[in-house]
Amino acid sequence: MLHRFAAATAVAAVVVMLADVGLPWLLEPGLAARYTLTSIWTAIPFVWGVWAMLAPSSWFPDRLWLWGAILGLIAAVVAVFVLDVPSLLTGLDTKPWQAALTAVIAIGLYSLLWRLVQAVHRALTEARELTARG
Repeated sequence: MLHRFAAATAVAAVVVMLADVGLPWLLEPGLAARYTLTSIWTAIPFVWGVWAMLAPSSWFPDRLWLWGAILGLIAAVVAVFVLDVPSLLTGLDTKPWQAALTAVIAIGLYSLLWRLVQAVHRALTEARELTARG
């Protein structure tokens, strides 16, 4: 169970770091936008770690990408449709088709990132098995 948490948290931490470095270049430079971004991003590694621990054993690790897509769907609905994060960050009104496109992209991106979690988990498991052998 700890390997699940560690794998998901490791990938999410790298995503947060890359977003922290890259997104301010694309967004409105205002302090409010950065505060919102930072508040949201700091919770992601923990949420991913818990989500990985909640994954059904039969899904882990082979269908982890689908589990990640489900988390992406939840995150997209909350971030795009409930909190309206795109308009908070850019300062522009978000049209419904733009919100839907953002949600679809987020779901796909989450699915791909959870493939990385799957790879990290396998690497951690293999390292543990090698250490146990000898």
